[in-house]
Amino acid sequence: MTRIVEAVYEDGVLKPLDRLELPEGKRVKILVLGESVVDVAREIRARARKRLREVDLVEELSRDRSRL
Repeated sequence: MTRIVEAVYEDGVLKPLDRLELPEGKRVKILVLGESVVDVAREIRARARKRLREVDLVEELSRDRSRL
């Protein structure tokens, strides 16, 4: 199941604002998005580029449109 749920961080615990239909003790993964989704997207992109050690094809093509 994939679902986006808002939560509040209080006393060291994330507390969902909606009820979650999960069994007790179920492990989940959490992606924390702050004020700027763009900053998160840039961080993900930077990590992916570092991991894959690839050049950003979109940036390369936008610099040199003659390749198109």
